[in-house]
Amino acid sequence: MKKVEKELPPYLVSSRYMLKSAFPGGVSEEHLEAAAAILSERLSLRNIAKVLEACGYVSAGDGYHFAMAALADAHLEPNRQRKKVMVKLLREHGFDDWLQENELPGDQGI
Repeated sequence: MKKVEKELPPYLVSSRYMLKSAFPGGVSEEHLEAAAAILSERLSLRNIAKVLEACGYVSAGDGYHFAMAALADAHLEPNRQRKKVMVKLLREHGFDDWLQENELPGDQGI
């Protein structure tokens, strides 16, 4: 199935921009799982799905299931290490601005 970029609500545009900037030519499933885990610190599963589908990284309708599967194993040590590496990479592509934009009350950061 062909992956097609979709339009996003304005409040998710910065999430798409950050990912597309970090991975302009596409992304491996392993990196995408780490990115989904990071996005989950601020976004709902539904919004993560919208972002992944809008980027064209997953097929329309598959984003929610991908996000759920990625988050199911996010606590495992190899995935925590990948998440740390992903944060470093995303910092070069607007991660800190994204964090501020999506700040939560009493936030301690990621």
